[in-house]
Amino acid sequence: MDRIVEVPSIVSLLEDNTLSNKLDLTSPLAVKVQRKETNLLTEKIEIASLKTDLSRVQDDIDARNHHHYF
Repeated sequence: MDRIVEVPSIVSLLEDNTLSNKLDLTSPLAVKVQRKETNLLTEKIEIASLKTDLSRVQDDIDARNHHHYF
């Protein structure tokens, strides 16, 4: 029974390119904060914004999964 419950999440990742969408959001900032000259205190606002964006993406995914699978 547990395997059946896991399938919608995997299907969702494959169908909606969810992982790709999340990486598209995170990649530019991840590269930016890894530079030696980057001051993380100044990037704090961008990091907070990214967290908000990722939370919205996850909420959309959860709502879509709930609609389709429950």
